[in-house]
Amino acid sequence: MFPTDSAYKARICGAEFGRSKSSGNPMITLTWEVVAPQEVEVAGELVNIAGVQCTQYYSTSTLDSDSESGLDDEKTKNNRKKTQELYTTLGIEDPIDFENPDTKVLLGKCAYVGMKSDVNERRKTPTIAQIETAKKAGKRPEGDLMTHPITGAKLVDYWPKITDVFGLCAEDSVAAAY
Repeated sequence: MFPTDSAYKARICGAEFGRSKSSGNPMITLTWEVVAPQEVEVAGELVNIAGVQCTQYYSTSTLDSDSESGLDDEKTKNNRKKTQELYTTLGIEDPIDFENPDTKVLLGKCAYVGMKSDVNERRKTPTIAQIETAKKAGKRPEGDLMTHPITGAKLVDYWPKITDVFGLCAEDSVAAAY
């Protein structure tokens, strides 16, 4: 499990603008990599986390086909505020073109960030009966939980996630490979 903390330093190693695969909303996708600390203690063992990557999404607009403008104005306003705050926190004061934002200016930025793990329980492939039940309920089908064949413990995946971007750190001024 990735330890929850606010003492991480991470660098943006990927930044793209495009449409969400699930909603179609325009968004900025950032790929961050952990720069420091290089190791953390997990269950009494030192684990190297330098270079661990995670993805963060910033919607720039929320589409709404029922609206005259084609946008959900309130959600779009909140999305743009969060995106503007990110750019400002990373020292970018230029106005953002929310229809086609410049994401290249984000590459290489190194910031203090808060991180935690998203916990995902592993599941078996759903059975035909589970698929039918989910269809009737209008839900996504899920298989049974997977367990360790010897211990019986639930099998779980932990995905690192950035929860906060606090501000630039000193590494931002140093040329480093990313």
